[in-house]
Parts: sequence; C-alpha cells; structure tokens
Amino acid sequence: MPRLDPARFAATSTALMAAHDTAIAAGGPR
Repeated sequence: MPRLDPARFAATSTALMAAHDTAIAAGGPR
C-alpha cells in the first residue's frame, strides 16, 4: 500500500468538505 501523499490527502479533504457543504446547502441529509 503506497504511503499517503499529503498533497493528495489535502486535496481530497477539501473536496469532501466542499461536497459536504454543498449537500447541506442543498437541503441537508435526507
């Protein structure tokens, strides 16, 4: 298993947070 790439991890975290914020703005959990 490759070592965690900090830059990729940061980008993934940012994308996940953005998607989460978008979901909340769109009406939150169903």
